[in-house]
Amino acid sequence: MGLIANIQRFSLHDGPGIRTTVFLKGCLLNCLWCQNPETLSGRPELMFTRRLCALCRLCERVCERQAHEFEDGVHRVRYELCAQCGKCVAACPAEALGIVGAEMSVGDVVDVVRKDRDFYERSGGGVTVSGGEALMQPDFALALLAACAREAIHTALDTSGYAPPEVFASFLDVVNLFLFDIKAIDEERHKRLAGADNAWILQNLKSIIGRGAPVIVRVPLVPGFNDDAEELRRMAEVVAALSPKPTVQLLPHHDYGRHKYEALGMSYRMPEETRRPAPESVEAAKAIFAQHGLTVIEEV
Repeated sequence: MGLIANIQRFSLHDGPGIRTTVFLKGCLLNCLWCQNPETLSGRPELMFTRRLCALCRLCERVCERQAHEFEDGVHRVRYELCAQCGKCVAACPAEALGIVGAEMSVGDVVDVVRKDRDFYERSGGGVTVSGGEALMQPDFALALLAACAREAIHTALDTSGYAPPEVFASFLDVVNLFLFDIKAIDEERHKRLAGADNAWILQNLKSIIGRGAPVIVRVPLVPGFNDDAEELRRMAEVVAALSPKPTVQLLPHHDYGRHKYEALGMSYRMPEETRRPAPESVEAAKAIFAQHGLTVIEEV
């Protein structure tokens, strides 16, 4: 069994073609700009979408732990009291409440993935296992990818690379494409930005490319955090030294996931002034990688 945050069908940004992206819960990193905070925790969580709330107070009536409060026309959730029992979710007529994180078997997920087989075949797509960090649930992720591979469905693993090398290596035979994130090369900067060092990450990247695995290195461009010329140059040098040289995909920062933090009772840690990189900044980053002989693509 695996703990699934979401299954997104008809995804166009998680590998080639039309894909089904399976988001697993749990991540050992804690990146400041994370766009999927609902996948960080390895347990189910309550999400409250305030704009949908009808202030009917039915959740308050059914909650045995008094996690819902209403005062002066405002609905507040005391997340620390929530036991994720789902009673308030079932009672809410406006669908303002939900539990993110459902246990599913490999077979359950494959049944969903199969539904779009025709689209995969026509577009060159397939299934992408993502997170969080999928390797936080290594047995489930491995079994799921193996099951899809047996059905000749193209498999991709979207990963931070932050996992023990022996765990990471076990995925080589069942993954057709690794989407491998590089957030920073400088170790201290990586600790500040992601909450851990990058030793495993760099070791795993070098190892899988050396063993012939198809890899796209994905670099989030976050203004003021990792987009200075010196850090990008160091990234380019490390990636260009790999053989064969992987393609690099730039992922300009955005704050589309910001509303999820409020829904989960979490604080959004990025400064207000952090915006999507200007086009000229993205072009400058592309040029740095291209100068090192790397093919660069940008997420649309």
